[in-house]
Amino acid sequence: MPMHLFEGPGQWYRGNVHNHTTNSDGLFGLNELATWYTRHEYDFLFVTDHNLVTDVSGHPSREILVLPGAEIGVKWQETFPAEVLALGIQRMASHMASPQRVIDEVLEQGGIPFLSHPSLSGISSAAVSRLKGLVGIEIFNAPNHWNGRRGDSTAQWDELLAGGHRLWGVASDDRHSGVRPELTFAPLGRQPFRDQAEAWIMVWARTRTSAEILEAIRQGRFYSTTGPRIEEIAVEDGEIRVKTTPVRSVWFASSPWLGVRRVAPAGDRLTEARAPLSALATPGKIAEMTDRFLDRGYWERPRVVGCYVRVELWDGEDGRAWSNPIDLSREG
Repeated sequence: MPMHLFEGPGQWYRGNVHNHTTNSDGLFGLNELATWYTRHEYDFLFVTDHNLVTDVSGHPSREILVLPGAEIGVKWQETFPAEVLALGIQRMASHMASPQRVIDEVLEQGGIPFLSHPSLSGISSAAVSRLKGLVGIEIFNAPNHWNGRRGDSTAQWDELLAGGHRLWGVASDDRHSGVRPELTFAPLGRQPFRDQAEAWIMVWARTRTSAEILEAIRQGRFYSTTGPRIEEIAVEDGEIRVKTTPVRSVWFASSPWLGVRRVAPAGDRLTEARAPLSALATPGKIAEMTDRFLDRGYWERPRVVGCYVRVELWDGEDGRAWSNPIDLSREG
């Protein structure tokens, strides 16, 4: 059945989902933080202070929509310090409880639970797979990526997707710092004081309201990026097609042993790329691959393998973008 993502009534809204103010360990107050993101042409911003919900109700929302949230520490013996990124909550969930309890409490009040920076926190995909109700994970945390502290969690994401877990992926600034000339160092190894946004999400929604933005995120109608833009994704006529701003490569990432990468000739750029579904994790391809591996003795019995593809862009420098996983369970 033909599938066109990001079509129908709506438009793109640029937003950041992970930021801190002086109410926890940020160096910007709420108004200063919102002003910074307004100046950098953002449409919405989540304030996610550590273990508290900052009151954003009094902030004027004419230029930027400011939404509440929190980054909540959890007690999880098999990881390093770990946190749940809770979007859209109005009151704090339990602090330093089990991750499942925090997720349940976030869901009970209509919030959206993501897992913060799994790679930084040393959280295995096996540990994540045991959680119920998690909406997604933070796949790219800009400051931790640039300071060398494991900010990229796409490996865990693919492991989870390949195991049949449907999770969205967000990228963020996780901004603690401001741009202040009198400060010449980054406290505790935190993000350098850069006057630039580094990672964000683009949400396809009908209007810029709290309800519409939250629902679009909940449904996965967004992509994450550090620069490149995804303009169209379509699945039809036995292939997947993507249109983008100019990039060096397009990767159609899928389950293990499957996937397609398109690379522009030297000195050139791609603005469109296609891949046949026959090279991706459709049910038919998974069945074929499973039978082959069983025959060769790699497995003793069939296993569950996720039927998905996600699109990843690279501009040849620092710019990357990631679509959410596209369900291929009805294809092929």
